[in-house]
This record gives sequence, C-alpha cells and structure tokens, in this order.
Amino acid sequence: MKRKLFMGILILELLLFIFSIILKMEFVSKMIFCFLILSLLIILIKKYCNKNRIKINYFQRFKKTPIKKVSVVIPNYNYANYIEKRIESIVNQSYPIYELIILDDCSTDNSVKIIENIVNNLKKVKPDIIVKFVKNKKNSGCVFKQWQKAFELSTGDYLWIAEADDLCSKYFLNVAMQGFLNDDVALSFTESKGIDEEENVIYKDFRVWTDPYKENIFKTSFVKRGNDFINESLAINNSITNASAVIFDKRKNNNFIDILKSAQQYKLSGDWYFYANYIKNYSISYSSDSLNYHRVHQGSVTNTLDKNLKIEEVERVQKAITSICKISKNSQKKAGQFVNELKNELCSKES
Repeated sequence: MKRKLFMGILILELLLFIFSIILKMEFVSKMIFCFLILSLLIILIKKYCNKNRIKINYFQRFKKTPIKKVSVVIPNYNYANYIEKRIESIVNQSYPIYELIILDDCSTDNSVKIIENIVNNLKKVKPDIIVKFVKNKKNSGCVFKQWQKAFELSTGDYLWIAEADDLCSKYFLNVAMQGFLNDDVALSFTESKGIDEEENVIYKDFRVWTDPYKENIFKTSFVKRGNDFINESLAINNSITNASAVIFDKRKNNNFIDILKSAQQYKLSGDWYFYANYIKNYSISYSSDSLNYHRVHQGSVTNTLDKNLKIEEVERVQKAITSICKISKNSQKKAGQFVNELKNELCSKES
C-alpha cells in the first residue's frame, strides 16, 4: 500500500512538472512537446498493457545484492537453434557471473561449431568471466550425469544449471541471489513463465501445476525451512518446475555428488529427488516473480515417454521423500490423490 502511494505521488509530481514546462512554451513548441508525450504514452500502453506481460516487483529487481561467485553451467544436447540466445541471456545479466561452463553431450547438430565461435568471442569481449567449453566423447544418456559434472567442474560458491533451450530476464540472477541473504538458504529459485518454440508466452506462471490443490503456496515470495517446504509441497509433487530457475549454494551440502548418483536412477524425476535431499537440512527461498522462461516443447521427453514410467517414478520419489522427512497425514493423503489424478489424466489421453 505504501509503495502504491509513493508511486502515485511520484507520478502526480511528474505530471505537474511537465504541465509547468508546457505553460512556459510557445504554441509550436507546445504542440511538438505534446506530440512527443502522446507518442511516449502510446508506447508505454502497448508495453505494459500486453496480456503476456508479467507483473514484477521492481523494488526487488533493483535491490542491490552482494556480489558472490556464481558459476553457470549450460548442459547442451542438439540445441543449436537456441544456444546463442541462451548464452546471451546469461552473460548480459544485471548481476555479474563468475564462470560460464558449457557442456555438450555429443550433439549431432551444429551446436559444437556455434558454441566454439561464441566461446572464442566471449573470451575477448568478456575477459572478466571464466569461460570453458567441455565436450563429452560419448553421450552420457542421462541429464543428471551432466548435473554431476556441473557440480564437479564449477569453481564458484553458487551454481546455476541453465538449460540450453531456456531463457530468462536480465534481472533473474539478481533476484534469485537475494534469497541467499539468509545464511541458512541452500537453494533459491524464482517463478517461471512458459514460452513456446517461437518465444511466445503460453503460461504466465506454472502455479496450476506446482500448487494443484490451490493452497496459495507460491502466491508470494518466501524463505522456509527445507523440511517444511518438503512436507507441504515436494512430498506431493515436483513443485520446482524448471532447473533453470534454481541457484544452489554448493557450500551448504558437501554430499551433493552422492545425492546426484542416486538421482540417476530416475529418467524423469531425478531433479525432484535431488531438490528434496539437497534442502532437507537447510532453508529454501522463492521469488514469485516470473523471471525464468521455460521453453515448452510439444515433442519433449516428458511428453512422449511411457506413461507408466511417469507414474512409477512419481510414486518412487514420493516414497523416497517419506524416508528423509516426516510427512503429515494430510500431505500423504494429497500425495496419493495426486498419483490417482495423474493416472486418470494419462488414461484419458490414451482413450
């Protein structure tokens, strides 16, 4: 309320100032000035009344955040069409990155050539960033093996695993890193919006999936104890939609390699398993601003893999989480309900 009042007063003072300038002008000057103001208003209306525009907490966006060493790792496999813009969105963050590592998992398109050219150029124009390009000799066959490599190779205190086909606001890292102002936070993430192959916004956020029972868990930003977040959310479903929205504090959990090795038993849900185990003894931070742009592909792995595998992995992760955290009866009930609803949904798609 105070912020709205402040902004209202600021706009009123600006309008009075403009009006005072107009009064002092000659007729022709007044007409030119009014035309410029009208043009500016039309531009602002088009920009801010766009149905796809995401409301952002600008005070949070521009809040100064202490600079930490953030390593960014981009795992790539056949994303030649997206990799250039992806790298651009990372190196142009308002919060400076310390290190950029690109991992290529034996791409069969022309990703390698494109990345090599970008890396050579970055070393010239961004000498303050450590830039590395690592090419696998053999396809890993598992995205979580690439995650393990990301943790092992990165030298910064914080790690951002930025998927090669996603994008983000230039303020993403600044806002996400604000979560670590709380010393107990091990994982900080922001809300995501969904974009298609042409970068059109198709979802302004993912709350219909991350909060299926409309508990308003993600309506506002928060910092919570990991066990509390697991109990109310991760015990039911994977409520951290996209890995690209997540920053890890590597210093908080020194057994991350062991957790990732266990995560590799899952084809689809290894990230969900990893998040729960990573935060169980720490805290988690969330920003409700949709600053991560998750690209949704119609023919993605999660859309085409065997439906029974999806259900089986959801049940396995739910069971694994009950072994690491005390889950309330209410959350256990919702977890079972979630599985039943998933089964019904997948069966209806088959028919």
